[in-house]
Amino acid sequence: MAPPNQTSGWQHRPKAAPVSLETARPTLNRLRRVVPFAHPYPPGSLIIVNRERALYHVGHDGRAVRYPVAIGSFTEEWTGVEFVTDKKINPAWHPVQVPGAEPKEPVAGGDPANPLGARALYLGRTLWRIHGTPAAETIGQAVSAGCIRMHNEHVIELFEQVLLGTEVYVVDRLVDAPPVHRGKKVIE
Repeated sequence: MAPPNQTSGWQHRPKAAPVSLETARPTLNRLRRVVPFAHPYPPGSLIIVNRERALYHVGHDGRAVRYPVAIGSFTEEWTGVEFVTDKKINPAWHPVQVPGAEPKEPVAGGDPANPLGARALYLGRTLWRIHGTPAAETIGQAVSAGCIRMHNEHVIELFEQVLLGTEVYVVDRLVDAPPVHRGKKVIE
């Protein structure tokens, strides 16, 4: 306690500038990090962790590159294992037409409004992809129709490193055992 007639030092320190969470979130949301990785997945594989909203690209050295992603919405979230069966640069987007809904027009590849972004990795014989997005604000959320969305600069980097046939595991938590079933929707 400070003696009488003296004030403690903390009262005289300049106040810190307030931190705006609105400007901090996009920065945090864009982080790509190399992290330690000691889980039973083969080197080179991709692991999508639904609860973390993260994609891990497993290295050969006990580490992985961790990317933030958006995953399927509550009704479109899935787990399982698939394989990269195709890779496309500036893929065209062809919407699924829903009966009774206003038809949507396709969007050409390379168009800044294309929902598939700059690159797409196609998963098995499904309609699911790991792809870029022009809607960076959706990264970190559960909002897609089952696809895994990434920042365009991240999917471009990943695209260059991933080979056709790469295993893609989708799990709820990283501590879960690697799935052996083909990708399927799950609803909790």
